[in-house]
Amino acid sequence: MIATVSLRVPQGVLTLLACSTLAACSGGGGGSGDAGPPPPEPFSGFTTTNATNEDLVSTTPGTSEIGGFFTIITTPSASEVIKGTGALDRAANTLTASAGVISITDAPDPDLDGIYLDGQTQVAVTLPGQPLRTEFAALVALTDGTNLVRGIAGLPTNASDMPSSGTAIYTGGFAAEVFENDVLIENYAGGLVASADFAAAAPTVDLSMVVNASTGTTFNLESINITGMEIVDNAFTGGTIAYVANGAPSQPTGTENTLAASGAFFGLNTGSLLPSDIGGVFNDQGDGVVVDGAFLGD
Repeated sequence: MIATVSLRVPQGVLTLLACSTLAACSGGGGGSGDAGPPPPEPFSGFTTTNATNEDLVSTTPGTSEIGGFFTIITTPSASEVIKGTGALDRAANTLTASAGVISITDAPDPDLDGIYLDGQTQVAVTLPGQPLRTEFAALVALTDGTNLVRGIAGLPTNASDMPSSGTAIYTGGFAAEVFENDVLIENYAGGLVASADFAAAAPTVDLSMVVNASTGTTFNLESINITGMEIVDNAFTGGTIAYVANGAPSQPTGTENTLAASGAFFGLNTGSLLPSDIGGVFNDQGDGVVVDGAFLGD
């Protein structure tokens, strides 16, 4: 594995604190046949100093709240999804971040490209054809040589700005890894189409992830789909996961799988008044197989 904080937050301080257990964060979702834990608590959204929806690369002084979802992987079969919160201080021009078991403290490098390193290694997580960040969120991947933390961090949509009607389509990318008996055997990446239905009696998010790059030949996955993720304020969780391989439905994690999938909406489109970006993580386990991934779109 490799390592980096691909969090593009030029000229800012990021303090990112993450819960340490699924139970404490309520960040897990249900697999097929498993209702899973309750949905996560919503993020508190933007602070008053970010009422104008400053984006991640803004240099305007002030503090904005940060939120996101992450998977902590020490041993793949014992990996867990966590919720992180924190604050971005644009004036101090330093980075302080903690996501469960990993912490870094560093200033941005001179070209302000958003890569932060301090005794950690950059994790190479690639979304082919897609940037590692959107306007309001970014992919974070970091390892200390033992633990891997990967997920999405950004400026969550204020819960009071979440729509109660309409639909939205987001496009972007995803990256996923497949472990068998705790050994990495395959990597997948490709395109994301996420649809959000804010008007339904029970608002939901559906994810369609189509593979366009892969390594390994064990499962030959062609797509990963998660449907029926429940929206609660500015976050969503749960759902049912389905795979396609070699043109037919596939069950790499078996029929008694456990899915932990959580994500959030980030920023606000001031024209449509819909959330600007979407991102999150998923971790599906069963039959000695773990499929772990992250997605980001706008």
